[in-house]
Order: sequence, then structure tokens, then C-alpha cells
Amino acid sequence: MSFVGTLALTGLGSLIYKYDTNQIFEKHPNVELSIKEYYSKVYKKEAKQLSERYISSLVNFFPGVLDGYSLAYPFRGCHELLKNLPEYSMISLWMLTGYLLMFSLTGFAYWATITPMYIALFGILGPPGILIVILHSFIHINMLTMMYMRMAHYNNKLVMKYLNVHGVPKSFTKIPVKYYIPFFSTYYWLYEFPSKLIKYTCGTIVLLVLMTFSTIPLFGPLFFNIVISPVITRIYVSKYLRLRGVNNIQRYEHLYENFGSYTAFGLSCAIIESIPIVSGFALCSNTLAAVMWGIKREELN
Repeated sequence: MSFVGTLALTGLGSLIYKYDTNQIFEKHPNVELSIKEYYSKVYKKEAKQLSERYISSLVNFFPGVLDGYSLAYPFRGCHELLKNLPEYSMISLWMLTGYLLMFSLTGFAYWATITPMYIALFGILGPPGILIVILHSFIHINMLTMMYMRMAHYNNKLVMKYLNVHGVPKSFTKIPVKYYIPFFSTYYWLYEFPSKLIKYTCGTIVLLVLMTFSTIPLFGPLFFNIVISPVITRIYVSKYLRLRGVNNIQRYEHLYENFGSYTAFGLSCAIIESIPIVSGFALCSNTLAAVMWGIKREELN
């Protein structure tokens, strides 16, 4: 029940954020294409982009991971949170309360349904086995809780608070464009629906495999967080990119253009967020880190 509930709430949070009203909704340019143009301007173009994304990810992966620059920012976010704690205290307290509430709800379901199975397996080891079960349950519940908390986007106000604390002018923020595809359009049925079906089917399979690995006592949840580290970064950074008026198509490309950096940033986040309770504070500090990281990258570019 805790697995299913977490996945359902995570998906709901993603949908709410995806169709947030603080965007300008425009039709995707490809909606206006004629069927004759689909081969050259849709299928061929998308195949080329897919290949370019793959190559770009490989090329920038190791330089981005090994430069140490992106890896350090989540820890700088911790410093920022502690340095200006009075300014961030109310929002952080609200987020921590939300984390503790979800941790408790997830924990009740977990301990009622999954923990008994672990006890049956590890109880034969005696007290050490029970200790492993208790420690793993807290770590695993924390992992499931953070899956939802990241996608719930309770930390949006913290992004604006950072800008206010550091005197960033209002002109810095822009309204992003959200390109949508009408359900009854030709483009939806000839490309969007089939591609999304393949994407979400593969994504579901990968997620289920990773969720299975996460059940490995003690090390499974950390392994799960490390593997999804680029996704963790994408969730945090999306708030900043939206704030800068970057549309949904450009945000998607941004991941592949900076895959190594996304992995490094997310790796630090994953390690910090693997610690129960500390994760509630990390949700705040990593949000601040993503804004700081985004601003610095703009300055360097």
C-alpha cells in the first residue's frame, strides 16, 4: 500500500505542477503541420534529436561529474539555509511539517504491510536481524516520502524567498511558456500518444526495477536515490528555469545538454536526502542550492 500510495501521490503532484496556471499556454508548433510534412519535420527530426541527446549526454557526462563544481552546491545550499535561517524559518518549518506528516502516513502503511515480511525474513538472525529491519524501514520510508515531497513542490515559495533575501529585482522573473498538444489534434495521435506510450511504459518498467532494488536492506534506498540523481536535479532546477521563463521544451533539452552536471548535483542531493529527518531540511537547502547554482551558471555563461 505504501508503494502504491507513494507512486499515486507522486504522479498527482507531477500533473499539478505540469499544468500550473502560472504559465502561458500555447499550442505546440507541430500541431499546425500537414500530414505530408510529418516524415521530415516530425519523425526524422525527432530521431535526429534523440541521437543528439544521447551523444551530448555521453560527451558531457564525465566532465560534468568530475569538475566538483556542481557536486558542491547542495552543501552550499546547507550553508545558505543556516546562515539566513531567520529569513527562511517559516517556509522551512512548513516544509518540515509536511515532510514529517507524510513520513508518518507512509510509515504507518509501511509498518502494517511491508515490515512484517522483513521480520519474517530477518527474524531468524535474532536481535541483529530485527535491528536491520528497523533501520531499513526508516531509510526506506524516508525514500518513499521524498519521492512525493520533491514532486509536491511545496518549496516553490522558498525560491522566491531566496531572491527577496538577496535583493534580486522583480525583472529577474519571467512567465514561462507551456507548449501543449490538443487531444483531438492529428499530431497527438500520430506522434505524441505513441511516443508517450513508449516513454511511460519503459519508464514504468525502469521504476519498478529500481523500486525492487530499493527493498535491499539498508543499501537499496541509497542505490535508488543515486541512480535517479539526474531526475532529482531536474525537479529542483525546473523551479529556477521556470522562473527565468524557460519553456518546457527548452527545460527538457537542458537536462541532456548538462547531463553530467545534473548527475553530480543530484548525487550530492541523493546522499543528503538518504538520511531520515535530515531529508526534511535537505528539501529546503537543496531548493536554495538549485537557485544559487542556476544563477552562477548564468553568470559563467
